[in-house]
Amino acid sequence: MDNITHEVPAAPATKPRRRRKGAAVRFGLAGLALLGIGAAATSANWTNDAWFNAASSSASVLLDGSVASATGPWVAADTDATGIALSSTAFSLLVPGQTRTVTYWVKNSSSTCLNVPAPTVTKAEPLAGVTANDASVTLSTTAIGNMAAGTVQAITVTVTTPTTWTTTHQNQTSATALKIAYTGTTVAASTSTGACA
Repeated sequence: MDNITHEVPAAPATKPRRRRKGAAVRFGLAGLALLGIGAAATSANWTNDAWFNAASSSASVLLDGSVASATGPWVAADTDATGIALSSTAFSLLVPGQTRTVTYWVKNSSSTCLNVPAPTVTKAEPLAGVTANDASVTLSTTAIGNMAAGTVQAITVTVTTPTTWTTTHQNQTSATALKIAYTGTTVAASTSTGACA
């Protein structure tokens, strides 16, 4: 008798398990996702906000001058072309060895503190010419320094001609023989009220 051996191929036992495990994992993840969506949809958290606003403004900057008095009238002479003319007779008909003075006022009409250093002073004939021994110009206050808003500073300018004033200065006339130019600069450390720090 013939021995016939039947070999039965063994079915892979792991495949159905893997399939079952994969299906179970997918089903579990889908369930968790549904649970998460349901939890988010039924959340009853309350919220509220806190908002902040701030007003802001910038300062005005204005340095005025007056030749009348400490109370004005004030002129915003901020260019050479609009310069304030001192008394027309203050420094007229000068001769050697003379001293003349004029008072003027500078006001900080800004809404904040300004720092006002010494002005730029320029002279032309007859106060200054091509020769030496020009007339001297001195100011009672040079650097004004920090000026609070609304502050007024009186300044006296004195012109003195030397006793040895040369004849080259004779018969000279100029409407701009003397120029005094101030520049006010905002002070970064000034307070919100405009006072100087």
